Amino acid sequence: MHIARGEMVAADPRHAAIALVSPLLVAALHQQELGGADVRCLDLAALARDHGAAFVRAYGVGRSVAP
Repeated sequence: MHIARGEMVAADPRHAAIALVSPLLVAALHQQELGGADVRCLDLAALARDHGAAFVRAYGVGRSVAP
């Protein structure tokens, strides 16, 4: 849908979705299930904001998002 509307570069949407979600899932699993938060706590909200902005810079068309 976003590709058809010209909001996103022509890419496989499944690949883009995996690229968006995977780092966040791995970070959440590391922090919670693997005990990463006990060793070095990660601000998951900040990671999500930064990663979301990077995703829009990488896949968005004509959008300027600050890092």
